[in-house]
Amino acid sequence: MLRRVLLLLRARWKAEAAGGAPIAPLMTHAGLSALLCGLVRDELDTWGYALCALSFCAALAAIPLLGDLGSILRRDAAQAWIEAQPITRRELGLARVIHVLLLLLLVASASLLPAALLMRADFDTRLALFGLGCAEVLCLAALLLLAQALLGGRAESLLVGLQTLLVVGVLVGLILGLRRIGFVRELAASSGDEWIPAAIAWLPPAWFAAALHERAPSWWIFVPTAVALLAVLALCVAPSVSGAAPRAGAGLLDRLLSPLTHLVRRTWVRRAERGAYELVTLALPREREFALRVYPLFGLPLAFLVLGGRDADPARAQAFGSLLLFSVVVYLPVLLAQVPCSDSSSARWLVDNAPVERSDIELGACKALVVRFLVPLYVALFALVAATIGAGFAARLAPVAFLTAVLALRALYSKCAHDAPLSIAPNELEAPFDWAGLLGGLAFGAAIVAAAAWKLLGAPWAALGAALVLAIAVAFAFRAPPIAQPKS
Repeated sequence: MLRRVLLLLRARWKAEAAGGAPIAPLMTHAGLSALLCGLVRDELDTWGYALCALSFCAALAAIPLLGDLGSILRRDAAQAWIEAQPITRRELGLARVIHVLLLLLLVASASLLPAALLMRADFDTRLALFGLGCAEVLCLAALLLLAQALLGGRAESLLVGLQTLLVVGVLVGLILGLRRIGFVRELAASSGDEWIPAAIAWLPPAWFAAALHERAPSWWIFVPTAVALLAVLALCVAPSVSGAAPRAGAGLLDRLLSPLTHLVRRTWVRRAERGAYELVTLALPREREFALRVYPLFGLPLAFLVLGGRDADPARAQAFGSLLLFSVVVYLPVLLAQVPCSDSSSARWLVDNAPVERSDIELGACKALVVRFLVPLYVALFALVAATIGAGFAARLAPVAFLTAVLALRALYSKCAHDAPLSIAPNELEAPFDWAGLLGGLAFGAAIVAAAAWKLLGAPWAALGAALVLAIAVAFAFRAPPIAQPKS
């Protein structure tokens, strides 16, 4: 039995390695944890440091648990093939649980190891911090799997919303939280006999950090241990959700965009492009992994708006608003790299054998992305900027920023989307280009363009002229390529 379990575990691990590392941000997590813990280590006592470190760990681990790593925890693409082998369900379940626990240990270790090494305490306390963090991540994973097992496909929108809020919360919390380190010190000093101060009793990291509080009873250390054991039990008994059916029917956003989708199809999309346009418009937003990987990134503009959109200085607020509107181009490579992603990639022959040119598929997909993603995003950004900075300012810069993003999307598509739409399984998707160089260049360029737009487009006639020039450029960028003449 043990030999078969080890063989299954080895096969699962190799399958994940062949599909690319599912937890690529581990080094980023370790760097962030080291930076943040290094900033607070001299400011807080043992309990305060543990509270901050466990909060960092929970926030950083929750994002991959809801995204790439979550797809591994909740589904097994080879389940039907594995179950046909001469193994028992008990052996299959045991191999799966060990695999999940190892992945969770890697996720937790990325942020906990730097935190434990930087902690000013003895070895036992550092080891206790590491164990408490692992127990916390186990609980997060168990709650995720149980929620999806109970809700099925209905949990998708909830997961996307939770991950978006986490992206916003992590960014805002990391920036604003470092300014409130004094609050944690005051909380520890005024807590009296409470080992979980009432002001933060609703925070799960506070429950785990309480085990390291100097006034905590000795038996409290067994509470996180018991919770971790319950989480492991939940991971063992949670039913598989790999067979969950994809979402059917239209959502609220689909219904709101339906008139625009039909109008664009009749006026802008050529006949040869309609197949790709319809496929991307209707099917791509319903892809579970695409939604979990891409939609939360659009919470970043909201985070920046929360951080700086209410500046008392009107000039600084407008400069910030301009940067917010033009920064969308920085997220486009992530969006475009996920366009080939699909759980139904085995049907790619429909696209491969379509009687149209590759350029027609590319143009149809680009136009669908403009309608389905850029339009609602800029409508939301326009509303946010108009409400926080001014309607006139938003009316001048939002159309220019939108047309700039459309041009950038067309220019980046062939570089970032390396295959046909919805043609690659999520665990096989690769993006073989220089992410750091591309995103860094786009960020630098977006900052320059945003500053120039803020300075030069203060008058309505200037903004209108820039929008007309960009609209002409968009028309040329999306024109059909000339038909190649056969060689005589």
